[in-house]
Amino acid sequence: MRSQLKVGSLEGCTAIVAGNSRSIAPPIVSAFCKERINLVLAAPSEHDIKQMLSAVCSARTKVLSVTTDFGNRNAITSLVERALNEFGCVDILVNNSILETIYPYHRLLFEEI
Repeated sequence: MRSQLKVGSLEGCTAIVAGNSRSIAPPIVSAFCKERINLVLAAPSEHDIKQMLSAVCSARTKVLSVTTDFGNRNAITSLVERALNEFGCVDILVNNSILETIYPYHRLLFEEI
């Protein structure tokens, strides 16, 4: 769990970055790393996780890697639970793992996303 945040700083926040090695995930991981954001890396394969890990630029960045089947609701629930257990909260979600919908997510059922 994070302590107090500095204004204008993301240090200590936690981000789930879901994607694969061919997505925008590696550059985002690199940028978040520079801000000292805790990272939860989620991808469908170990290969994708390793590619995302290669973008981690600081030993001071805390990282949890989770191979995740994004088509499986239980796997997604497990991903979030693991993130919460490890870091206490999730502040940022980068979801580049599925097709985009053009409808407000907060109005959709899980099955519609």
